[in-house]
Amino acid sequence: MPRFPRRFPRFGAALLALGLALAVSPARAAGGPDFDIAFIGSLSGDDAYMAQDSLDGFRLGVKHLGGHLGGADFNLVVEDDHHDPERDRTLVEKMQADLHPQAILLASGRRATAAVAPLAEAGHTFLLLLNDPDPALAGKDCGSYLFSLLAPRADLDALAGQYLGDQGFKRVAVVVPAADPARGDPFRAAFHGEAPPFTAKRGEMNFRPLLKAIAAAKADAVYLRLDGGMAVNFIRAYGESGLKAKLPLFGPGDSVNQMVLAAAMPASLGVQSIAAWSEDGDSPANRRLMADFETEYGRLPTYYAALGYDAAMMLDAAVRGADKKFNSDEAMRIAMRRADYPLSRAGLHFDYNQFPLQDYVLRQAGEDSRGRATNETRGVVAHDPRSGQAEACPLHWTLPPLPVAKKP
Repeated sequence: MPRFPRRFPRFGAALLALGLALAVSPARAAGGPDFDIAFIGSLSGDDAYMAQDSLDGFRLGVKHLGGHLGGADFNLVVEDDHHDPERDRTLVEKMQADLHPQAILLASGRRATAAVAPLAEAGHTFLLLLNDPDPALAGKDCGSYLFSLLAPRADLDALAGQYLGDQGFKRVAVVVPAADPARGDPFRAAFHGEAPPFTAKRGEMNFRPLLKAIAAAKADAVYLRLDGGMAVNFIRAYGESGLKAKLPLFGPGDSVNQMVLAAAMPASLGVQSIAAWSEDGDSPANRRLMADFETEYGRLPTYYAALGYDAAMMLDAAVRGADKKFNSDEAMRIAMRRADYPLSRAGLHFDYNQFPLQDYVLRQAGEDSRGRATNETRGVVAHDPRSGQAEACPLHWTLPPLPVAKKP
């Protein structure tokens, strides 16, 4: 049986020790928390920074909200899924049976999202996705209790393929993991030119032979679909190879992120990415996130921190929409759909599959006044592109008009 450890301090009242007794009475103790929020993420392993950034972004958002959501006290329960979708499933089942959380934040990969989404829908538990969602969840498997803070990465790859084709590139080398060669398919399908694949084995350290093969193929750009340490090693080798002056390097913003760029400095300077968020985004919420995250946690935020921060703002609006009574899921849903709360991405709103509609920008890696890697926006790539899966989603809704304020 999974445990729900007391890993982080609660916001409001004391964090429940779930492993001890979770047959919680619906009636809360006087002065106790009003509801529970669960966070499940891959908080261990090589890419644990993604989930950790989302968790810390959420905690910072709550701090900016005065330590409450919608003015109400809540318990925050945190679990590490250890990259195991079956553990995600077991955790959600146990939480729904014993804790009845008002919402679950899921900062795990697409297999975890596919495993958990049906449980959340069946159990009437709001599920907010903070990492690469299964594409089917944006289409035929969408649900009224499911909100995603980001589009499937396949949609981002397709957008990049379209953009590079429109920019006149004719032959783009697509670098993908040998274990997942289909990762480059969305880019190739959207790119109106040649996009030969080049594969790298997991843990690859020496990318010189691969870069020589790319040069021999006479590519005019490279699209990088490696993550984490492999992306870092590739970018370093790319910088040392002499190709940097000849072949521009692109990637999706959520994998060619601040952590990767920083680890690959100075070779990463000039790397370009397509993203829905950038460090220099001009929304008031993003400026506040950027100003306070480093002070709070001692590091610069990535896109994943922005996702967690936005999740806090969404849930704050949802609790206010339900007037802290939690007897109207529809009121919470409508409040989140309105997207009229502070967000790190200006103009974000939701399509009827409850996935985001937002601007995507071209970023270029540079350095800040302290010599640290950062991204700088170079222009808008696309305005509100829809997910390629959206038409298959059976949800159709319109927002009701806002209530008219009564005259005093």
